[in-house]
Amino acid sequence: YGAAGQSGRLSAANAGSSPAYPVFRLDGPVANPSIEQVTTGAGLTIDGTLQPGEWLIIDTRTRAVLLNGSSPRRSWVRAGATWPLLQPGDNVIAYRGSALPGAPGQPSLLTATWRDTSL
Repeated sequence: YGAAGQSGRLSAANAGSSPAYPVFRLDGPVANPSIEQVTTGAGLTIDGTLQPGEWLIIDTRTRAVLLNGSSPRRSWVRAGATWPLLQPGDNVIAYRGSALPGAPGQPSLLTATWRDTSL
């Protein structure tokens, strides 16, 4: 949903009247990636590494964390995480991570999907 964001940030508009639960997909290579909902300060950090060709699905509603779509990795979520939700209106999501040794310049990617929600 929406246009591609600037490097490290994306804009997510929830046209609903209640918070939306995004599903994030992280594509490697990246080490210790973090996702922050800048508007509220909520965020989580993954204590893990994604190699080129690997991806991680993070479902904020069910709090499932799946490596390559099937292998549970909930233990990779750093303690103290505040799961980001998309508040009604405009939201800014920041994505950060470290490059893998030997893989400089290889971009990782954050994709967010959600449904606008109303009660």
